[in-house]
Amino acid sequence: MKVFSALAGGTLSALVTVPIDVMVATIQDAGKSGKQVSVLQTLRQQFASGGFMDTVRFSTRGLAARVAHVALTTLMMKTVTSFVYDQIFRG
Repeated sequence: MKVFSALAGGTLSALVTVPIDVMVATIQDAGKSGKQVSVLQTLRQQFASGGFMDTVRFSTRGLAARVAHVALTTLMMKTVTSFVYDQIFRG
């Protein structure tokens, strides 16, 4: 049950934060080229160029890799470290 909970928690965390991470990276790239853009400007531009579905695809780039990374990291931190701690200090 702990394994499932850790994987589910990591997955939900990644699903919530991926659009934010993509937006931050996009704004940082624009800033490097000397442009000043906001979150709303970026979303409007993306929507205008490709519609709703293109905006969704844009805001979830790298989703599978991010979900795998965060879910497995959460699993390691919540489950494996608890097991190791129990073996060392309660064993």
